[in-house]
Amino acid sequence: MDVKWLDDFLAVVECRSFTRAARQRNTSQSGLSRRIQSLEHWVGGSLVDRDAHPFRLTDMGNRFLPLATNLRSALMAVRQLCAADVSERDAPVTLAVAEGLESGMLPILLSRLKEQGITTPVRVVIKNLAAATAALLEGEADFWLTLQHPQLPLVMDEEAFEAVTVAHDRLSLMVGTAPTGRPLHMLPGTREKPAPVIEYGTDDYFSQVVGMQLAAAPTRLHMQATCAADSLHSLRALVRQGLGLTFLPESMVRDELQRGELSIADLRWSTRLDIRLVRPRSAASGDSTTDVTDLLWDRLQLREKGPSSMSAAMGTLARQSVRVGANV
Repeated sequence: MDVKWLDDFLAVVECRSFTRAARQRNTSQSGLSRRIQSLEHWVGGSLVDRDAHPFRLTDMGNRFLPLATNLRSALMAVRQLCAADVSERDAPVTLAVAEGLESGMLPILLSRLKEQGITTPVRVVIKNLAAATAALLEGEADFWLTLQHPQLPLVMDEEAFEAVTVAHDRLSLMVGTAPTGRPLHMLPGTREKPAPVIEYGTDDYFSQVVGMQLAAAPTRLHMQATCAADSLHSLRALVRQGLGLTFLPESMVRDELQRGELSIADLRWSTRLDIRLVRPRSAASGDSTTDVTDLLWDRLQLREKGPSSMSAAMGTLARQSVRVGANV
């Protein structure tokens, strides 16, 4: 049995609705429903009367509820007991990171801490929104580092989480380059010869940002999808192979931009991204581990009145990497 199944079941009981429980758990209703079904299979019977309106548990669900509550409390007590035996040296801070940041922005932020004399060990795990939310709530991660468009906030419970901006990045339309430095594809494309584009394969956060950018394009684009990928790293590999244009965070491809393997098709399609550091509000204070996380939280916050050094570097790099092939 997965402990998360208990959390899902208790959330459904508390909210008395699969829809509200899914929103509280920052997951899809279908995903939450599947996990409840898995729990029911493990228990050996139905826990929720899905035909009842208003919400109602089955007889087995009513009998299981106090057991689930006690079991969840016991498991948390065991985790806290074990955590208490771990020294500060043996308990590095766990940082969940959205895909793409681990190879671009994260090293820069860790270098910022090192320059301030902070050498706390950091364990890095890659998490999307749903997985990061669960990890933060369950104590499996101390922070989550993610990207956010200023006009498209991430859907997270403000009562459960707090977030600060630690740096700025930019989402730009990337194109592969030939050995001569010329872009492999031209914009804006024509009806007869549209520019090939590599799409995001799932309806995730980035696909929403890209859709918003294309809707606000400064000129009409003629583009045709050639392939799709779910991973930012796959998108980067495909655009480097010349299969089309795609939107990527500039920090993720700064080495490719510097080497001239990629260029920015046109800065008019670029948009700012905020690098956000998220942590649970419910973190207890007073122990040595929390002292360390409070220190990192404080030192990583962006305090410059102007653009961050990363933004300035990206701006310089972007101007150098825009090619004449973007004929708009």
